[in-house]
Amino acid sequence: MKKVIFISPEGKEYECTGWAMHFKSGWEWYALGEQRPEDLAEGIHFGLVHGFETEFGYFSENELAENGIKLLTSYKDLNGIMPPMGWTRKA
Repeated sequence: MKKVIFISPEGKEYECTGWAMHFKSGWEWYALGEQRPEDLAEGIHFGLVHGFETEFGYFSENELAENGIKLLTSYKDLNGIMPPMGWTRKA
């Protein structure tokens, strides 16, 4: 199975398992594959949130959907996104 891997500025590799963007505000959410199974069952994702600040944290897929924001999770969709600013993509 193909994976989309992003590399942080510190050199740590993260598998990108989801991405969403709110085009009006410019906020982006990157799910980075470090979720616990019980969190995934509830649609909770760990990752990088880029908004007013850029920080790691948890976000809810349901809360995104309630605000009209779709979390993309397929390899085909994720393969086409750019890594967060300052990060690189593993070849």
